[in-house]
Amino acid sequence: MDNKNKLSDFVQYKLSVDNITIEQNSFLHSIENAVGVIDNNPNVDTKVLKEQNLKIINEIKKLEALLENTKDSIRANLRSTEKEYLRISQSLYEMDHDDYKWVSERKEIHPIAPNEVNLKKLIHEVSEYCSWRYPGMIVRPLYDEIFEPFKSLDPLYVVDNLQGVLDNLKSNLNPQYNNRLRYSTIDDNSDLIFKKIPKKQLGYIFVCDFFNFKSLDMIKKYCFELFELLRPGGHLTFTYNNCDLPNAVRNFEHKLYTYTPASLIVPMLEMIGFEMINKFDDITTNTNWITVKKPGTLKTIRGGQTLAQYESKDQYHNRKKKRNKVKDE
Repeated sequence: MDNKNKLSDFVQYKLSVDNITIEQNSFLHSIENAVGVIDNNPNVDTKVLKEQNLKIINEIKKLEALLENTKDSIRANLRSTEKEYLRISQSLYEMDHDDYKWVSERKEIHPIAPNEVNLKKLIHEVSEYCSWRYPGMIVRPLYDEIFEPFKSLDPLYVVDNLQGVLDNLKSNLNPQYNNRLRYSTIDDNSDLIFKKIPKKQLGYIFVCDFFNFKSLDMIKKYCFELFELLRPGGHLTFTYNNCDLPNAVRNFEHKLYTYTPASLIVPMLEMIGFEMINKFDDITTNTNWITVKKPGTLKTIRGGQTLAQYESKDQYHNRKKKRNKVKDE
């Protein structure tokens, strides 16, 4: 990749151009006020003034059209240029052979929400859709604090392509709660990735720090299947590397994440049939996620939640010790 002509620099340039607006309202308003004041006297000829005002309005409209044409040209330039980056991204994905140790270390070095504010926003986002009324699924349960809201989903499918991720979660949960969870490993190369998950049953799916390392084509494959797993009205949230932003492109250039711009992902989601609900981007920390909905209305016949205590393994053993102590006394 040519360091003198980085895609991240071009994306930064495009972002700056996209943010250009012509603040014409106050300018035109002041001209109209001036013409109105002068026009109050019938003895003063304001014809030339009005004609000039109309010319200014037309010229501003031409300038706006030229600006939009320039923006369109820059977008087309990017679409043409990024084909090579999508190819490189596919190669990066194919070369990626993660193991649990590397995934855990990467999480510590590059957390999905590196500051407390964005982490709370992400937890709030997923909490909005976690309800005991519906089954749900989390893909890549690496973050304990993000996993917390999912305790209400019943049943909860816990999924990853690395058995080590699932084993780590199991080791941190008490046996009683572990028995409620439905663990499953998946394989990108399988014809059907989620073959063990029932279709049209899930109310909510969260994919965390997972699509950040997948190619655009693979994300498309996943989203087609996830759409089928959701019941009508169900929601899907996933984090990703939004390469419409320069920091995200730099992550790709450093071979940390794949090249997955929202400008390509959003139309893909809509083509599958999803409805856009929320899109969050932090240009400084590169925290990005999307929430979409399967058309329809969520329905359930459940009248109450099956009770089971959610606690860590240590909390579970401490509770048992206290219970045994009371018995001995």
